[in-house]
Amino acid sequence: MSLADAVAHLSPELWARANRALVRKGLAEFSHERLLTPTPLGSDLYSVLSDDSTVEYRFK
Repeated sequence: MSLADAVAHLSPELWARANRALVRKGLAEFSHERLLTPTPLGSDLYSVLSDDSTVEYRFK
């Protein structure tokens, strides 16, 4: 089975949903292990900066 065959059943919407779930899990785990320290921005919104502070990730 090729990689294309393995994901052929996934629509772009489902693939995006799966990717968001993986990113959410990673952020939660890294935050729990204190590898990341999200900055609260208010209203259940948080931010994480890249090491060089050129990229900011915002999430709920």
